[in-house]
Amino acid sequence: LLLSLGYNFFLLQRRVEPYSEMDIFMDFQRLIRLVKYHAAQEGYGGQDMFAGLGWSGGCRTLFGVINYCYGDITPADFDSEYIPDEIDAVNSDLDAALALYGMGYNMEALNKNLPAFYICAGTIDTTVDPQNSYDLYDWLVENGYDAQLNMIEGAEHGFGVGLAPATGQAPGTDEWPMHADEFMQAHLRYQEQHY
Repeated sequence: LLLSLGYNFFLLQRRVEPYSEMDIFMDFQRLIRLVKYHAAQEGYGGQDMFAGLGWSGGCRTLFGVINYCYGDITPADFDSEYIPDEIDAVNSDLDAALALYGMGYNMEALNKNLPAFYICAGTIDTTVDPQNSYDLYDWLVENGYDAQLNMIEGAEHGFGVGLAPATGQAPGTDEWPMHADEFMQAHLRYQEQHY
């Protein structure tokens, strides 16, 4: 659905055990840097907004890259044998983070340049506690960060790709991509006014 809204979309297959969490976070960081590095020569549009998206366990990866693998930090900070290359010189900050029914977020993040957060979850999620989304939103707003919370009444876990109610999902689960788009467009205008 994000492609149909005009976004370039890159999917990262998340590694799991036996790999360490930091390896998984660094994979996401490398993807961010690769896309940014090649954006001009490949003709990717929309280089003024770079967002990361995580569903469920993928939110843990999204939060990990935001907390630990941001800005100018390189894998060499975590692995003494890693040799940085020219791609590692690219800043890996995100402008926006789309967090769908995610795990708990470390609200004592070291990164002070947090992205704008669009948070979406179902009110009856039995896999991941919906309270995580409320807590993240409250913390972001209380600390002056740009955030939007979209809690979908009656929605369970796993509506990620915007499944329509006809598939058994609650009404509204197919609309989150449009809400996320509106949020990112509003945030982009906010950025333009503050530079």
